[in-house]
Amino acid sequence: MYETLTMKKALTRNATPKSYWYWKDGENIFDSPPSVRGDLTGVYGDLTDVYGDLTGVYGNLTSVSGDLTDCEITDEDRKKGIDINDLIG
Repeated sequence: MYETLTMKKALTRNATPKSYWYWKDGENIFDSPPSVRGDLTGVYGDLTDVYGDLTGVYGNLTSVSGDLTDCEITDEDRKKGIDINDLIG
C-alpha cells in the first residue's frame, strides 16, 4: 500500500540564532557587541548602537541608541525589570 521512500536525510538543523545581533563591517553578527555587558535575558533586536550594562533591561532595542550609564539605573530598578521604552526620551 505505501511505497518505500528512497530519499536521504542530507539536511541538518542549525542552532536557533540568538534573538539579538549587531552589525560590523556590513555583516550581521548574531551575538552581543563588545559595547554591552550583563544579563541579556529579555533583550532582543539590533544592539549595534547601544552601550552599557543591559542587566534587568528587556524589550526590543532595534533603532535604540545611547549609553545606558546615562540612564542612572539603580540596582533596585534592575531587580524590578526595566522596559527599554521607559528609558527612551
